[in-house]
Amino acid sequence: MTTMNRRDFLGASALLAGLGLAGCANNNTPAEEPAAPEAEPETGEAEPEAEPEPEAAGPLSHDEAVARMNEIISDPEHPLAAACLGVIKDGEIYFAEGVGTAHFDEAGDIPCDADTKYRIASISKLSTATAAWQLIEQGKLDPDADVSDYLGFELRNPNFPDTPLTLKMLMSHTSSIREGGDNSGLYNIPYGHDIVEFFTPGAECYCEGCWAPAEEAPGEFFSYCNMNYCL
Repeated sequence: MTTMNRRDFLGASALLAGLGLAGCANNNTPAEEPAAPEAEPETGEAEPEAEPEPEAAGPLSHDEAVARMNEIISDPEHPLAAACLGVIKDGEIYFAEGVGTAHFDEAGDIPCDADTKYRIASISKLSTATAAWQLIEQGKLDPDADVSDYLGFELRNPNFPDTPLTLKMLMSHTSSIREGGDNSGLYNIPYGHDIVEFFTPGAECYCEGCWAPAEEAPGEFFSYCNMNYCL
């Protein structure tokens, strides 16, 4: 199988660690500026020559890449049941492997491989946002336009009826839409019904508590809500 450049592999495998670490960051905490190094007193001696930079590492073999993947999922502090990694280069599958266990069973565990299927869940938000911004680049969507123009019905927070909700607000979870107090059936709209019913008091699929409190204006507060991306 084609060998894999170490930089390509590490860049892709960083996704595995990044998915676990990204949610731990506190976005409200200001980043600290690194402390400036203290100036060393002049001694009159000539500064030592800088050591030459190490040569770039060679490509990883297929077995080395798989071994590194196993190291990642076997981390004692952040163990994973399984992981898959695929690298596409020039439109072709360059590397595709799975490691770990896809299904634990008393009769025998089922190992993970490159064809193992995963529940994509909110990773779909990444592809949705990517597609939306491609349309924005093409001039087909306006991130600051009223989404009502795209949805075909007026979407307004009743506490702020004169404030348009924008595509940018939906994508950044600042639209003021909320999950609701009891959202067990929020995303299970039956056939024959429209998503507008979620926001229409008295409708069969109306969800109470689908809007933020009156003191939280659209565009001003972040609150993760799947309905933003359903819209």
